[in-house]
Amino acid sequence: MKSFDLSFEFPAITKAIAAMLSESVGPPPDMRSLGQRTYDSFQRNQNLDLIRPRDWRHVPYALWITKNTGLCSRSDVIERYLNKELPRSIAEIKRPLKWGRPLVFIYVEEFKVNDPLFRRLAGATKNFFNSPVLNNTSSIVNLTRELNLFDLIEGPKKTALSIVQSRRSIKDWISLHELWPGFATSPFAMAAFTALLTSSDEVRRSDDYIKLIFEWSSDEEGNLRYPGVRVKLIESLLMPWRDRDPSDSVKSRVMTFLLRHFGDPRIGKNLWVGVSQEAVQVFNGWIVGRTLDTFFKILRDTADSIWEHRQKFWMAYFKKGHIDEVWVVLGPSAAEALKRLSDTRHLKYANLLGSSANQSVLLIRIGSMIFCEWSHDGRLRAQRVNSSLAPSLYKSYYESNNLKFQSLDFNNEQLKDPGLVHFSSTTGGWQERARIFIQKHTGVKLSQTEVTR
Repeated sequence: MKSFDLSFEFPAITKAIAAMLSESVGPPPDMRSLGQRTYDSFQRNQNLDLIRPRDWRHVPYALWITKNTGLCSRSDVIERYLNKELPRSIAEIKRPLKWGRPLVFIYVEEFKVNDPLFRRLAGATKNFFNSPVLNNTSSIVNLTRELNLFDLIEGPKKTALSIVQSRRSIKDWISLHELWPGFATSPFAMAAFTALLTSSDEVRRSDDYIKLIFEWSSDEEGNLRYPGVRVKLIESLLMPWRDRDPSDSVKSRVMTFLLRHFGDPRIGKNLWVGVSQEAVQVFNGWIVGRTLDTFFKILRDTADSIWEHRQKFWMAYFKKGHIDEVWVVLGPSAAEALKRLSDTRHLKYANLLGSSANQSVLLIRIGSMIFCEWSHDGRLRAQRVNSSLAPSLYKSYYESNNLKFQSLDFNNEQLKDPGLVHFSSTTGGWQERARIFIQKHTGVKLSQTEVTR
């Protein structure tokens, strides 16, 4: 008898068979409504033998209707479902994945690892999908086995690893595995994301990891998907850098992300509550660097004639780790200059009132001393932090007179105003005087070459 190649002679049949063998999980139904109808059916029929097979199949949807309602309280239903109806679906029913889908959806959308019933359901779901009756070519069966999806510990970890190794966005990974779009916002996805946040420092320093964290943690509107893991997210991005400095590109991207979603920890601390002090210190150190860099760019753009000399002086102290805090105060023109710097749009600052529009002020704390660096022919002033004359940091605005306070003396009592005029910048005149003053009052010692080169 002549044999036929079905794949050639009957392509439609071959395609249909392949589709059946690779059956995807598809989108979830209206689980709340379906669960309520299933729950009502069981409440009407106390004789479990009268329950329709369809209602037995939908039991997972009805377990947790609300916090206080659901079949989770019906031990008779639960025992029969787990011990009789679900095992029978594997042995006797032609399309067991019709029973498997409710298990997948509820496992992903509920994922309550501390609930004893959920743990039992997860175990039953794992046994169901590991049954040899289910064809491994089905996309959902293959995925659940590959990721050990229904193991409460390994499932989230392996899912996170799969997404990382795919080098795809969460959206593309979901599409690749024929899952439903809402998967990304599910409690299971949050557990997988949380597992990702516990990766090694080496992994968390990689560009691929940082890119994935940014993409996965935010929805299409740019809002955080999982506000409940706020602390772990912040620490995951900062703690790998506690003993080393990232590239300027990485630092800029991480800072922009954290400032956008959580604000500046120096002035709006609510969203930073619970974050370790070590992580906050890492971030504050970055903010100091960015603020200094931004301040000198503003001086450049507002035509301060000695901005480069100021930059060399103060950056020398920053690079040696001696600057503890900084805050910028900007006149209207200086504030406009800040807005033109796209990479600093989330950086906070104070408004300067009662002064020239292009003037700006840099407040710097080194140890127990606060310095007030005025731009555009303004003086450098200094005072002890605990002095009543010293300005407070992180205010939203300052009157210019309050930043022209009585300074400690830079001039050996030779001038009426003890503040320091920025004289002889090119030959290191004011730099030498300021350097000696800082050394005398803070103990921080830098050479003249270091502050002028």
